[in-house]
Amino acid sequence: MEGLIKYKCIATDGREYTAQPLNISLELKPLIKSITDFVEYPTSEYNYQLGFTVSYVGADYLTVSVIEEDCSAVRTRWVYEPILAHVVSPEICSLFNTWIEVKATNEYGATTATIERLANLPPTQSQNSTDSIEDLEVDTQDTSLCQIEIYNVSGQFIGRGEDQESLKQSLRPGLYIIRHYYEGGRTTVEKYIKR
Repeated sequence: MEGLIKYKCIATDGREYTAQPLNISLELKPLIKSITDFVEYPTSEYNYQLGFTVSYVGADYLTVSVIEEDCSAVRTRWVYEPILAHVVSPEICSLFNTWIEVKATNEYGATTATIERLANLPPTQSQNSTDSIEDLEVDTQDTSLCQIEIYNVSGQFIGRGEDQESLKQSLRPGLYIIRHYYEGGRTTVEKYIKR
């Protein structure tokens, strides 16, 4: 935040005095006040662009980056709408978890907000099935973790084991993909950032 202080006065004898103006700066990082009005714009069967509005102060532009769990590339757009920006993200695949990073930067620093979009997988029921969702049984008994596999962002295998914490501690700083295998066949995937 920038400002200018001016001082002017009239003495008892009627003479006017003016002080040298003083420039001040509060050196504030930008602030992202809110992210609202989310709208999905379909571009194909499994792809869409996400539209939203960002209210922010302290910067002249935003950077909007899309990070998908299946891709090591980061796609970035710059939005030059100060104070209230209407953003449309790069294309997003609905089959994978996605993180959209909104960043406002000025000479004093940066502020980042992250939007997480979970995968929206297509239904896997066969065409002949007449079961409703209430009729499906979910086996929650076999949910104990059997093992994990760790990959780097390029997809190269790093390690496998049963003790997640000791494997994570052995990693160098960076971004990793961790695949969890549970009893009963369930599998989950997470991104992990080692600092």
